[in-house]
Amino acid sequence: MDYPEPQRSEILDYLFLPGFGASLSVLKIEIGGDAQSTVGTEPSHMHARGDLGCDRGYEGWLAREARKRNPNIKLWSLSWGIPGWIGNGTYYSDENIDYQIAWLECLRDHYGVMSDYLGLWNERAQGSTHYVIKLRNELDQRGFPNVGITIEATWQRLIDNVLTDPLFNQSVAAATKHYPCNSTSDAALQANKKFWAGEDSPTPYSNWTAASCWGRKLNQHFLKMQATSVVAWAVVWSALPGVSGPPQ
Repeated sequence: MDYPEPQRSEILDYLFLPGFGASLSVLKIEIGGDAQSTVGTEPSHMHARGDLGCDRGYEGWLAREARKRNPNIKLWSLSWGIPGWIGNGTYYSDENIDYQIAWLECLRDHYGVMSDYLGLWNERAQGSTHYVIKLRNELDQRGFPNVGITIEATWQRLIDNVLTDPLFNQSVAAATKHYPCNSTSDAALQANKKFWAGEDSPTPYSNWTAASCWGRKLNQHFLKMQATSVVAWAVVWSALPGVSGPPQ
């Protein structure tokens, strides 16, 4: 968002316009948590209890620009971290449910877009069936019945409970894995859930060999694992001088 015009709009067009450039069909956005999340620190929409600032960071702005160019793009919200005041340091708490729903409200009310999916915690344990069921109930009651909950099967096999727990089964929309490499989630597929490669990347970066690698992954993930979405980390990259990016 710091780029001048017209370059800013040109980059966004190349990313999100259907039938033009990358034509991306899904955008995974971080719920900022005032925490270092691999490539920087995204500011939280709630620095403290009672605080709310929907205009912090770039994630909501980017979601709005993506949806403006492609009304059918799927938006997927996910936390990498949370401020320490939430749950007095306990991630899977009632306060975190309120925190994530406040983010969905920011997207809807401040930026005019709805998130299609909501993840639990990036590359961490996925909590319990009780938490997911409670989150689903709160989403339904507070105006977000169409926001699907995703479970990262790479970090905890919580998703397997869809086969034995009917309420949990009703609460989950999709299972995801990072860099699945022909490894799927049998339980999710048996329960007719979506399965995605929630994070993957072409190697090496930034050349035509990487482009052919990415094309191969997109095809193989669908044919071998029934993955209906593959998310690239990261499809574009920019950094200030002296700040390192992904390996070249």
